[in-house]
Amino acid sequence: MDGKNILVSWIGKADVRAMANSLNEGKLNARVQEILGDARAPEEKGAGPVRTLVSQRKFDEIHLLSQWPDDVNQHFASWSNCSPHIHFIEKSRLPNPSDYRNVYVIANGVLEKIHKQHCRLSIFLTPGTPTMAAVWVLLGKTRFPATLLQSYNGEVNEAVIPFDIVMDVIPEYLRNSDRQLQELALSSPGDVRGFEDILGSSTALKLAVARAARVAIRDVTTLITGESGTGKEMFARAIHRASHRGRNDPRFQKFVAFNCAAIPSTLFESELFGVEKGAFTNATETRAGAFERANGGTLFLDEVGELAIENQAKLLRAMQPPPDGGSCQRVIRHVGGKEDISCDVRIVAATNRDLLEAIKARQFRDDLFYRLAIIQIRLPTLRDRRKDIDTLAASIISRLNDDFKKSEPSYEPKKLHPSALKRLRRYNWPGNIREFNNVVTQAAVLAGSSEISSSDIDSAIASFDRAAEDAVFSRSRGDEFDLNTRLAKIEHAFLQDALHETGGNQSKAAKLLGISQQSMNQKLKKSGGSIPSVAD
Repeated sequence: MDGKNILVSWIGKADVRAMANSLNEGKLNARVQEILGDARAPEEKGAGPVRTLVSQRKFDEIHLLSQWPDDVNQHFASWSNCSPHIHFIEKSRLPNPSDYRNVYVIANGVLEKIHKQHCRLSIFLTPGTPTMAAVWVLLGKTRFPATLLQSYNGEVNEAVIPFDIVMDVIPEYLRNSDRQLQELALSSPGDVRGFEDILGSSTALKLAVARAARVAIRDVTTLITGESGTGKEMFARAIHRASHRGRNDPRFQKFVAFNCAAIPSTLFESELFGVEKGAFTNATETRAGAFERANGGTLFLDEVGELAIENQAKLLRAMQPPPDGGSCQRVIRHVGGKEDISCDVRIVAATNRDLLEAIKARQFRDDLFYRLAIIQIRLPTLRDRRKDIDTLAASIISRLNDDFKKSEPSYEPKKLHPSALKRLRRYNWPGNIREFNNVVTQAAVLAGSSEISSSDIDSAIASFDRAAEDAVFSRSRGDEFDLNTRLAKIEHAFLQDALHETGGNQSKAAKLLGISQQSMNQKLKKSGGSIPSVAD
């Protein structure tokens, strides 16, 4: 990685004692004794950790964190022979040097400023408290990829951490946290920071939010799966908001959504990685791609399962961290470019496809799948969270009433009749939240009175069902046409139609279709189309 070679460290007690002992100035010795609350003379063999290190290794910049007074810092800067940048930490910010939270906030803040430069970062673990060393390890192995150094008996060595915290430790920790997830799931999504916009209180939703909230706080590549319309992008944005990347610092607020299915294959590289001026006919200027725009934040790869196989290989290369980088360090190159570009990007991907089946069909690369799916979160369908339907409907109606009132002063607020709510609960919602929102919105807009009836809901459902129904009964045949699959879909359509007509009464629906109720039950189980009870 190009850039300056930068060292970061604390100034520890051993460093200050070594300085005072070396200079052997009465006033300075007395000052150090006073600060340390130690009546004895400051004795420290050798040059101290920091001076030992800088005498053996060369750095372009040295940044030292210090809680020592200005006069001590000035003496140390001169004595160390390394012209350091000293970051003074006031006592009020860190009254206890073993306080993990405050040490993390301070160290993280300094590294954020330094990391804006393209640099080769080294972190010295030896000076300071054990808490400070532990925080350096966490930051140097996750957010700010760094070479970790330590000294012992006057020799400096690289600290070898024999595991990857992000790739090895965190995923295993998360996978084995079912009990903790159950405890977290007792909270409503609205009470979980970052997830306030996700409505509902069903068990299935709470579990998904609890898992996502745990994943959010760590820079782990995450794959969100679930049927179309289940709210995958909403969850991705919530994960970003709940992470350190979604907090107040503008550098960590970037959320870039990239729809893999909407980008033509020929434009994939230039849109994702950027393009140099003159790279092709229409490239009239150098333009950043999605990776660069998301630098310091989160890149959301929506519909990742729809990527062409040749583009999957290109994405895989970009996702592979460099040998000396952390899990979110990406190296890309503009189309037509000659220089590598380093980005700090967390990736959250989403798909409604079964990628394991796609791998079997040779439509998706297994190595890309395992790179994307370090952690998986499967979102429940609306069928699995019927308890949330009343809450969702009330939220949509309230929002519509507020919007319409702004443009129509005489507007009379709409409300759902109990029969309309009952109809919403009983419908199977193949399009999930997206379809639900469309149906409730259309019913509210077209209702003839202030009260939305079940017939208003039926009319809205029918209009959105028509396109899917037309596709099922179409005589068109594509390259992947399969007669048995099409016949199963037609049968499923008739089963659902009969159930809707009879208000979910399976006995009456079977009679309409001319089959026995036992046969009806078997077909519903086979197609996954049974209507569950209203209870969660």
